[in-house]
Amino acid sequence: LRTLFTGKFKDIERIKNTKGSEISESGYHELFRLFDQVSKQYYSLTSHTNIADSISNALKTEAFNHKVAIEQAILLSETGDLITNFILELIRQKQPIEKVLRLLCLESITKKGLKFHDFDKFEREITRYYGPLEQFTLQNLNKAGLLTRKGAAKPDWDKVVEGFDLIQEEAEPSDFSNPEDVNFVYSGYAPLSIRLLQLENYGWYGNESIMEPLPGKMTHPEVSQEKRQELEKAAEKKREVRIAKQKDLELRRKQMEKSGSSNPLALALMESENRTDAGEELEEQSNEDEDSETRKKREILVFFIGGVTYAEIAAIRFLNRTLKDRHYLIATSEIINGNRIVDMYRGNLESVLTAGAIF
Repeated sequence: LRTLFTGKFKDIERIKNTKGSEISESGYHELFRLFDQVSKQYYSLTSHTNIADSISNALKTEAFNHKVAIEQAILLSETGDLITNFILELIRQKQPIEKVLRLLCLESITKKGLKFHDFDKFEREITRYYGPLEQFTLQNLNKAGLLTRKGAAKPDWDKVVEGFDLIQEEAEPSDFSNPEDVNFVYSGYAPLSIRLLQLENYGWYGNESIMEPLPGKMTHPEVSQEKRQELEKAAEKKREVRIAKQKDLELRRKQMEKSGSSNPLALALMESENRTDAGEELEEQSNEDEDSETRKKREILVFFIGGVTYAEIAAIRFLNRTLKDRHYLIATSEIINGNRIVDMYRGNLESVLTAGAIF
């Protein structure tokens, strides 16, 4: 943003410093129009610069970076007392309960539920520091499957991550104006909803095993047996390409380790190259029977029932810029974020009495 804003301010200053002797008589009308436009842009840029500075300052705080580090540790399924102790400390500091519950739900989803003694401990501490009404919040989150004890039927997070390639630890693009994958929206984590759209781009047939860990039933339009076989063959070919690339990567890694020349940067570059090559082959395969000059973009309407995040919108915009054969449109009930989702399940006295949960 700094580069963009600086360029805009330079353009404005250049127009403001235009000398009258450099303009023809017929060009004064255009100059006055530009001055009016520049004035509006200047005030807008000033506001956006102040907003960007405020966001930048918030991102640099120790509290924010510590929270992000904990969230990434949870997503990577790391174990130990670090995460538990951090959440307990937030509770005892009486931090906003939305922040506490977001982390607890994330921990529950990625670990297929909390350990019984941890769940009971968090329940006691939340009731103690935030009041008894939060018991209803915990019950609501439990019913929704967001905050549960071990043993509850939950999707296998590790299988979902592996099947959809959700997390790439080394994905730290230096230029956010030109990212290579949708994982840039969460600094290495690709939203599952967007991965589903990308999978749909190549066809869901033959990928049932990848989607099996997800809750709910998969439905798709009926197609002919011939078309189904064609799609299944294409999916099988993609799997073979992916497996071959992975084997090649593993062989190269072993060779580097044997020669004693392995280092994290080299391995990261190899894996990045492997993903890029595989993506290029898939792109060629999907376009081999199509004429790129005459192909038109299909418009696909995507419904987000319950809400969509700004990060998902940014990821879909990225797909619209990079895909050659389709353009996604978004329909949703509202724009949401983590705090908003948690707030939907908050317990309050009015709803409790209305539901007759006490009397």
